[in-house]
Amino acid sequence: MMNLFTDVILHPLLWNSTPCVHQHIDFIRDPVSEYIEKKDGFSLLIELPGIRKEEITLEVKEGVLSLDARHVEKVKVEEIESKPAVESKNGSTEEKTEPKPTEKEVTTLAYSARYRLPKDADVDSATSHIDAGILTLEFKWKPEEQPRKLTIN
Repeated sequence: MMNLFTDVILHPLLWNSTPCVHQHIDFIRDPVSEYIEKKDGFSLLIELPGIRKEEITLEVKEGVLSLDARHVEKVKVEEIESKPAVESKNGSTEEKTEPKPTEKEVTTLAYSARYRLPKDADVDSATSHIDAGILTLEFKWKPEEQPRKLTIN
């Protein structure tokens, strides 16, 4: 009998073999979002608690809105720095180590999501702002194309 937890979740061959580039991230979160349609357009509300506006990247390509957000903190760590081996008084060689304080940037929180935009969304009219951890994106609908008359020469 197969045990889901031990045979599938813990099995190393079934894990994603691509290592995470960012240290100390448990996982990249999929943010909670809400789509609100209006008469003149629509809003997309995305919850990003703990993220500042300069940590958010938004891009629209081929009708898909990509959101990536990463909160980076500077953390003080002590790295062990080894010195050249020194001969002690009793004739043995010892490697001398000293802790060296350094600062590292660590990604502590990350969100990523992709949204397919409606075909009639006017991307050029998009506005965005973040308040209390909620990113609000506002889109207008593209104006309806008016029929054009063609003249025959």
